[in-house]
Amino acid sequence: GADLANLVNEGALLAARRHIIAPRPARLVPEEITVSFDADPAALFNEIDRELHRRWAEGIPSRRYSRQPPVIDASAFEGHVAACVLEESQPLTSADSGATRSPVAPSVQTRWVWLLDALGLAVTVAGGVLLAWAARAHLQDSTASWLPFSVGGVCLLVGGYALRIGHLLWSRVEVDSAITWLDFKGTFVRAAGAAAATAGTLQPRSQGGAPLGIEELTVKSWVVQARSVFYAAGAHGIGSRTLVALVQDSKATAAWTALVQGFVRNAALSATEVSPGLQEARARVRERRVAEPGNVQKRPARFCAGCGTPLLVGARFCQHCGGSVAGE
Repeated sequence: GADLANLVNEGALLAARRHIIAPRPARLVPEEITVSFDADPAALFNEIDRELHRRWAEGIPSRRYSRQPPVIDASAFEGHVAACVLEESQPLTSADSGATRSPVAPSVQTRWVWLLDALGLAVTVAGGVLLAWAARAHLQDSTASWLPFSVGGVCLLVGGYALRIGHLLWSRVEVDSAITWLDFKGTFVRAAGAAAATAGTLQPRSQGGAPLGIEELTVKSWVVQARSVFYAAGAHGIGSRTLVALVQDSKATAAWTALVQGFVRNAALSATEVSPGLQEARARVRERRVAEPGNVQKRPARFCAGCGTPLLVGARFCQHCGGSVAGE
């Protein structure tokens, strides 16, 4: 009995998988912007939180998978700052498809489900008729054949299994949601002597009004519209909802860039005179960044004109064919 139940469940799972159209791989290109401003990055993160709240679907809180606010060392004069947000709006059915809908619009798959349900119903009825006929035959003649009983029992099992699979497939529900991913990476600087007195502590915002500047904060944003599917008649748990489509929303992605640019403009308009110490800290960070080996402009790769082998740096002859290389 247990083996038969496991077999039925495995068959239902395989049938449901065949009913799902796998999404084509999507190439997601982030909207990237680099800004510098003299303000607390926590204020920018608060603006982003408010915008995320405004984007709740029908007032339902979004599903937050990751949230790391900017954390700044109160005892440091400069350092790295990073933050990220990953949220998904509440999955909702499409407005033009009703509260729920059965398999994806009329298609070959829908016709197969119709055929499966019809066969399941026909076989179940046939099994019941066979059992009733066999029972009547045995009441009239105790020596009648038991074959109709066996065939009727098999028909009931097969028909019940077909109806169960058909019921599972007809319970398909498609939902749409928006996935937002924001990533922040940059450098903070503070005027010398303006660090907070609480050394060694990490705070999400600057302390005591100390001048704080953000240098070259790179903001990457992704917003994608996702369509997923689940089966109302199936088990509900982690992994029961399957992604079937993923499309980037360029307009919604650009809105986050506009929000960051607006925050930078407002910070520049409301900022008072920048302290000389903060200007010196900015200049020191920029000079060190330019002097780093990784920022030295690299020469373009060279290839041998005869055999196409990549040439070593400074090589005058090809290490493969020995051909002469024109000097730069």
